[in-house]
Amino acid sequence: MRPIVMYVAPPSPTSRAVVIAARYMQINIKLIIIDLMENEQKEDWFVKMNPQHCLPTINDNGFILWESGKKC
Repeated sequence: MRPIVMYVAPPSPTSRAVVIAARYMQINIKLIIIDLMENEQKEDWFVKMNPQHCLPTINDNGFILWESGKKC
């Protein structure tokens, strides 16, 4: 089974929480680190995937899910 791709920013508490939960549940994940200082989350390729450009963002074989608990 292909891993779930997770776009995260290590300083983000929500990113850390999702990574911890996935590892606890032994879900196969591939982490992609997004550099917030370089505004990677606002690059075209990322905004096409996540128009809210917030983290974490999960890509499960084309099913995209992003953090929605607060304004990004």
